[in-house]
Amino acid sequence: MLSKRLCVQAFVFVLVAVGFAHMVRPVFATKPFPCSRLVKNDGVWVAPRGEFYGGELLLRDNDRKTGRRLKIRDLFPDKEYRLYVHDTTAGPMWGCYAVPMVVNLAGHDYLCVSFWSGKRLLVNLDTGECEAPARFDRELNEAEKHRIREILSTAATNLPNGKVGTYGSTLEGAMLLAARHQMKDAKADLDAINRHDTWSGPICPYQRWGFSVGFGRALRDRDDWYKRLELRQIAQLALRRLGYCPEGYPVFLFEKEKKSVAIDLDERREKSSEVKVGWTSQQVYDLLGPPDFMEYATAPGDSDPEVRRPTLWDDAWRYDCTDKDDHSLLVVWDDKGHVEAVKRITPALWRGDALFSEKIEKPVFGYDGRLDGRLLQSKEFLGRVEDGTTRTLVFRVRAERPVEHLGHSSAISPTDVYYHPHWYDGCFGRLADSGKEFVIVWGTQMGDPIDFVPGATYVIQYRGEFEKGIMAYTGEFLPAANVVKVTKKRPKE
Repeated sequence: MLSKRLCVQAFVFVLVAVGFAHMVRPVFATKPFPCSRLVKNDGVWVAPRGEFYGGELLLRDNDRKTGRRLKIRDLFPDKEYRLYVHDTTAGPMWGCYAVPMVVNLAGHDYLCVSFWSGKRLLVNLDTGECEAPARFDRELNEAEKHRIREILSTAATNLPNGKVGTYGSTLEGAMLLAARHQMKDAKADLDAINRHDTWSGPICPYQRWGFSVGFGRALRDRDDWYKRLELRQIAQLALRRLGYCPEGYPVFLFEKEKKSVAIDLDERREKSSEVKVGWTSQQVYDLLGPPDFMEYATAPGDSDPEVRRPTLWDDAWRYDCTDKDDHSLLVVWDDKGHVEAVKRITPALWRGDALFSEKIEKPVFGYDGRLDGRLLQSKEFLGRVEDGTTRTLVFRVRAERPVEHLGHSSAISPTDVYYHPHWYDGCFGRLADSGKEFVIVWGTQMGDPIDFVPGATYVIQYRGEFEKGIMAYTGEFLPAANVVKVTKKRPKE
């Protein structure tokens, strides 16, 4: 038997251990999300209203007194996880811009989540297994259209009272999917949603984090904040996708009193050619009104100050035009709030598959409603830019240094191993007309290598501007990611 002293010591040890365990519990920046659950009562699964939260999906069958826990990582492969799941400080969140529903197929109950891109997640609620949705395409299409009509009709009816009837992002997903299915009968509900401004995204500052963009200060009679009416933005996008020109209610609100004042979009399109480089944002705003989208095309900041990435623009306003000759007008701002460039891009943004396709690596829309213009520069979506910024240059590659290592950064891994997270190589060249030396750079965030032959002459088609200084190289350079086309010229005989 243990002595009384040993029993007391053991009791004290347990108290101390339990207390210490409570002291060292993980601390979260935000209270963790509770995991979303589906519950079955009296033979009916309760359909989820919208977004899903937490690292697991809980299935509870109260009829059979059974339950399952499905890990979100098992539901989405790596690429799909990056595309459809948003990791927050409170845990994973998914199902945004998507329509969830419970359907009965071949005698089994399924959870089907239809995403904006056309992807479907189909989970057998009886077995907890993911199944391929392709074999149920016809049934799922009909069920999806029926659910979309319910969501849009409920929102159009309730919005005058300030209610949506579901999660805002579920309604946005329904609008995008209505356009994907070309549901012309959704026009009346989409028009009604467009007229109301009762559901808005976050109030956002003009200055995007990490950049000293000051164009907002040029709107001298406005606040330094704007409000994005996100339901209206998606409704207008869906209407354009369906082939209709929406009523021109403002998506970005700079003046509260104009929230219900529609702009004549035909007149806006006719005036768009008047915008000039050097104008202030006040002049552009007075001429064209607020944009349909705000956009940036700059890679996010990095802790390594030596790292340079290709920059197309820090901030731009995009106006989408719906017409036989549809196009997007992109007004690019400099850091003083003046127009740096005016670009006419065809096809218009609303026609582009980059917004609605699984070809992309991550969603085009950011948390604040801005578009990630870098994704819109992909080969699948680039389109034709009619502003002279896609330039054609002829240069001769320097034979003595066809490929040169320009430098790299160093870091220490968790296992104390030195490695180079950022590296850059390049090919030195010289402009044929002026003789100016520069280098085409590839490596981290700069694009893939280009195979140049020493001494040969090439026609280079590229977008963007020359940048200056990378690693130890102090001259001008062009990122390979900005090169659109390389054509080797034949030598003269």
